[in-house]
Amino acid sequence: MLTKIIRIIAVLFAVIAAATVLPQLYYTTFPPEGRSSHKNICYSEILGDFIISEYIYSTDKKQATGQTVCYDRHGKSYSRDSVARLLLLDNVSQLAYEGRFPDTICGIAVTPELVSSEAFSQYHSAQPGLYYGLCELRDQKSYTTRTLEPRDLFRITPEGIQFIVCATNQIDEEKSRLFTNCLTAADFRFPALRMWTSPDKNISEAIGYYVIDSKNELYCLSMNQSVPAVQKLEKPDSRNIRNITFGKSPDIRAILNTENGNMYIQHPDQSYTRLELPDSLRKSGRLTGNLFYRIFTLPAQNQQTTFVFDRNFRLVDSCTLYFQPQPQNTAGIFGEFLFPFHIGQTAWEGFYADWSPVKRFLWLNLVLAGITLFYKRRNGYRLSNPFVITDILFVTIFGIYGLMGISAFPLKKSREEILNSQSPEL
Repeated sequence: MLTKIIRIIAVLFAVIAAATVLPQLYYTTFPPEGRSSHKNICYSEILGDFIISEYIYSTDKKQATGQTVCYDRHGKSYSRDSVARLLLLDNVSQLAYEGRFPDTICGIAVTPELVSSEAFSQYHSAQPGLYYGLCELRDQKSYTTRTLEPRDLFRITPEGIQFIVCATNQIDEEKSRLFTNCLTAADFRFPALRMWTSPDKNISEAIGYYVIDSKNELYCLSMNQSVPAVQKLEKPDSRNIRNITFGKSPDIRAILNTENGNMYIQHPDQSYTRLELPDSLRKSGRLTGNLFYRIFTLPAQNQQTTFVFDRNFRLVDSCTLYFQPQPQNTAGIFGEFLFPFHIGQTAWEGFYADWSPVKRFLWLNLVLAGITLFYKRRNGYRLSNPFVITDILFVTIFGIYGLMGISAFPLKKSREEILNSQSPEL
């Protein structure tokens, strides 16, 4: 009995492995989507309007060619050379190399170095990141943590914060007690529900971690010359915080998304500005910045909206690009018949299972289950055997993955089944 239970676990692992590898191999070989539309949108500080660039395909019987066309929202076309002069902040390197970069832009004296230093780009998401349980707390005085490998890692448990020494895998009792007492004095309630820090080493050292305690209050935990520093922070509104992304610009300390879909900018003085953006729940986007603007781009199904804010985060303009839905090709449709689901991984969501439409893969699953049933019966397995029924259910639910799993780990016959299969037929 124990051996057969272990076999069931092995079959499940085989199903997971097949669902991870097979679809990737298939869709790499046969891309499921048709030709995509290549559009890009930029905001011209000269025009005070958007300029859209699009790569247009033209197909004849011999070969496929294409060209990039540029136009504004009113349909006026621009040459590539004129676009470079209208998007000075986006073409600073090329214009400086050609000696065509101006001394002033919109009445403000500029240099290529100034414009380049003000440019940044980062991604943000309302989806909460993964909390792996052990984190590194860097010191604000970086000379105390010069080594590449951390001395210790910490976690926040219901009893308090624990620092675990990496070399010995032992808890540093003294340091843990010091930090726990500091958190308790700030009215922190253990355990921590979620915590965030910047992937940028310098920002992580300077700010530390934003931590949500069990009462959904927000705290900042950092360390200065091995001394704990804990600060309770005001939340932007009464809603729970869903995700925090730290900024790459001096005027943005963090971007906060709340459970009601609002997005806030936290400034260096820890004040907040609510952005005039649509519901950001379950969405991700890109933030770019330059000398004049902060630009948020939020994609959605078959469309993409760009919001332009000034340096005080007042909405200046917005524009939505619409994309033609791309029809699935034969390979994509066949993949949905063949694979019931596929398993992937993202940095924000970890592992996930993406199921195909049931009405497609169900028919193949039933055919494979029928083949499995015929095979079991033909080879002397009792169909009333619960482990035989389990194999058939595996194939019915997981389709080709289940068939591969039970084939990789064949079910051994019971003594009765062996005797029955050896008995001569009358």
